[in-house]
Amino acid sequence: MKTKTLLTGMLLVIVFALGCGKSKDEAKFIIDGTYHVSVNRSINDAVKTGNYDWADSSINDQRFMADQPHEIDIIVGHFTLTMETDSVLKALDEVGLRPATMSELLALGIWCPELQRQFPIVELGSVWQISDGDHVFGCIEPSTFGNRFLLLRYCISGWIDRFRFAAVRK
Repeated sequence: MKTKTLLTGMLLVIVFALGCGKSKDEAKFIIDGTYHVSVNRSINDAVKTGNYDWADSSINDQRFMADQPHEIDIIVGHFTLTMETDSVLKALDEVGLRPATMSELLALGIWCPELQRQFPIVELGSVWQISDGDHVFGCIEPSTFGNRFLLLRYCISGWIDRFRFAAVRK
């Protein structure tokens, strides 16, 4: 059974000071929702079951290890400032969260397929280093025409606030 839990009656905002140089800006992590999912498929099967309009063929069992079966609440949220990957990971860690894995992101895409039509959702818990040395992460996102895409993203100059991050409690 699919269940969806949203924060109701209150908006949880996590505030922290960025440790980036001399910046005194504060970034806020705003939780858009919490979603209960079942993680129980291989990467290949989860990609197929997700029924994406387009999926990057590099997202497969050979490049990403599937998690052991489990059920989990995935928190989807965003930061109010553009942030580098290391800063996002540090901020999540400081509030007791870890980034979701590829398996968990794919489960979110299966259980809540319409969610990604609102904004791109990135997992930072499974990393693939491509040939030029860049690190790429799984992302489910909408196209301009409302299609659902599953692709690999990398961060060039920071994750802007339109990107949501999938995270789970430690």
